[in-house]
Amino acid sequence: MTNGSSSLAAISAGPTNSLAVTRQTSDKTLLYSVRNGSSWSQLSGISAGTTGLGITLAYQSTTGEHVLALRGTDTNHYVDAFLAGSWSLTEQVPAALGPSAAAMAPVGNNLVLAFAGNDTQLYTQARNNGSWAAAVALPGAHAQLSPALVVPTAGPELFLVWVNHQQNQMDDKKLFWATRTGGVWSPPAKISDNVFTDNAISAAALPNGDIIVAYRGTDTKAYSVYYSAGNNPPWAAAIPVAANSAIVGIPSVTAGINGALAELMYISASVTKVKHARLAAAGWYPAAAVPGPGAITAVAVMATP
Repeated sequence: MTNGSSSLAAISAGPTNSLAVTRQTSDKTLLYSVRNGSSWSQLSGISAGTTGLGITLAYQSTTGEHVLALRGTDTNHYVDAFLAGSWSLTEQVPAALGPSAAAMAPVGNNLVLAFAGNDTQLYTQARNNGSWAAAVALPGAHAQLSPALVVPTAGPELFLVWVNHQQNQMDDKKLFWATRTGGVWSPPAKISDNVFTDNAISAAALPNGDIIVAYRGTDTKAYSVYYSAGNNPPWAAAIPVAANSAIVGIPSVTAGINGALAELMYISASVTKVKHARLAAAGWYPAAAVPGPGAITAVAVMATP
C-alpha cells in the first residue's frame, strides 16, 4: 500500500482478504480499502468522524477480524475491528495515551498493545476475554516513538522492539528488545551500539522464530537487522538495504515470498517513489521501483497467507 496524501499507511492480511487504512490529509479522516482476489475497493470512511494521528493494523485469526489500533486526535488510544464488510464501534482503551501510535499484536482471542507513555516509559496493555487490564510499564524501558510488536513463528509469545528514548544518555536512539513468555516480559536488552535511529521502526516475524527489523538510520538510509534465536549472539550486524539511497519516512518490512527471506519497501528521497527490495541469504537484492505515482509519503507492505 502506498499513499501520497498522508503520512499514514497500514495494512493487514487474512486468508480471504486484506485491509488497508490510510488518512486524508485535509481533516485527518481515516479511510480504508479491502482487497478481495486481485482488486482493491474504493477508499471509504471507516465511520462518521473517525480520525487519527497514528494507525496500526493486525489480523486476528481466531476471530477473522482485522483489528485497527489508532491514536486519536486527543492522543488517547482506541481500537476498532473490521469483520464481514463492516466496522465495530470504536472502543477507547482505558487510561492509554501517549506521544505516538501504539503497536498491536493478537495473542489467541486476546490483544496486546505496546506504546510510549507521556512520561517516556514504555507500556504494554492487554485485552483478555473482552476486558482491558491496566497498562503496565516495562521496567527499564524508555520510548517516545511507536514500537514494533510481532508474534514470532516459534519461541516466545511476543517480540517487542523499540527506539530507546533517554536524552543526553549513551543509549539514546538505540534499538532495544524484549520478549514475552508465559505472560512475563524479559528485561530490556540492547540490540547493538551500532543500531540507532531518529524514526519509528518496522518488524516482521520470519520462519523458525527469526525476526527482522527495518529502520531509517540517522544517515537517512534504510537498514535491516536480523534476529535468529539459534545464534549467539542472536542479532546479526545491521546491513544497508540500499547503500546509496536516502529514504523518506519509515521503511516497511514483511516475510518473504517466492524464496526470499523478507520483502521491504521504502520511499526514495530523490524521487519520492516507492522501491521494493528482497532479502536473500547473501543480502539485499538491488531495489526496484514500484510502478505508480510520485509524491508518496507513506508505505506499508504485508505478505498474504
